[in-house]
Amino acid sequence: MELRQLELFLGVADELHFGRAAERLYIAQSALSQHIRRLEREVGAELLDRGKRNIRLTPAGGAFYAEARRVLERAERAGRVARAAARGHAAVLELAYVSSTPPHVLAGLVRTSSTAAFGDVRLNEVVSPRIEGDLDEDLIDIAVIDGTLNRKGLEELLLDDEPFVAVVHPSLDLAARSSIAVADLAEEQFVLPRATWAPRLADIIVGACRHAGFRPGVAAEADSPSGWMVPVVACRAVTLAPESIAARWDTDARRIRLTGPAPRALTTLVWRTGAPPHVHAFTERVRHPRAA
Repeated sequence: MELRQLELFLGVADELHFGRAAERLYIAQSALSQHIRRLEREVGAELLDRGKRNIRLTPAGGAFYAEARRVLERAERAGRVARAAARGHAAVLELAYVSSTPPHVLAGLVRTSSTAAFGDVRLNEVVSPRIEGDLDEDLIDIAVIDGTLNRKGLEELLLDDEPFVAVVHPSLDLAARSSIAVADLAEEQFVLPRATWAPRLADIIVGACRHAGFRPGVAAEADSPSGWMVPVVACRAVTLAPESIAARWDTDARRIRLTGPAPRALTTLVWRTGAPPHVHAFTERVRHPRAA
C-alpha cells in the first residue's frame, strides 16, 4: 500500500466527488478511479459507496479514513524530522494552536520559536476538538488551547486570562450603553461558536446565559473568529466573546463591558508529561523569556 494511494483516497473522501478530487490532486479522473479500486482490492473491502448522484464513505471507508490520515500525518512528520536533521537540527517541535488564540500570545510564541536554538518549530492551526487526540497520537508536541484540559498525563502553562465582553450590532438600543448584564441580552439572537470548532468557548457562553436565567436563541454558529463576528454585523445579532476577538471588529460591532463577574477566556499551553527535552526547553523559554 503506497502513501500516494492513501493521499488519493483522502482526497476523494474529503470531496466526495471524483471530478473535484481529480482536479485537486492533479490526476486524471479515470486514473484516480483505478487507484481507488486497486486500494480497495488491497484492503479487501469497499471504501466508497458509489451512488448515481453522489459518493459516500462505507463503514469500512470511515474507519480506514481515520487511520489513513494518521499514517500520512506521521509520514509528513518523519520527513520534517529528516530535513531538520540534514540541517543539523536535533528535533522538530510541532506546535498546534487554535484560531481563537489572542494575537499577542501567538506573536510571543512566534518570537520564542524564532530564537530557539534546539531545532525547527512548525506552527499549525487546528480546531480545538482535535488537540487531545493529536497529543495522544504524538502528532503534535505542544498546543495552545482555549481553556484548560486538567487531564492526567498533561502539563499546562497559563498564557493569558481575559474577560468576555458583550458584542452587539451598532443599531441595537443596547449599543448605547457602557456596560451591560448578560440578562439584558435574553431577548436577542446569539451567534455561538460551533461545537466542532470551539466547544469550550460555546459552553462558557451558554453557561453564562443559563446562569442569567435564560437559554440563548441562536441566529448562527461560527467556525472561526471572523465567522463569529460577521453574523453579529450581518444579522443584527449579539454574542459574548473574549475581548481580543471582539476588538478586531471595533469599527463594525459595539463592544460592551459586562457587569458583575464576567466569564473569563483562558489561553493555555499544553504538552505531554514526559515529553522530549526539546519540548521542555521550549516551555521553559516561554515560562522565563528573560532568562533565555
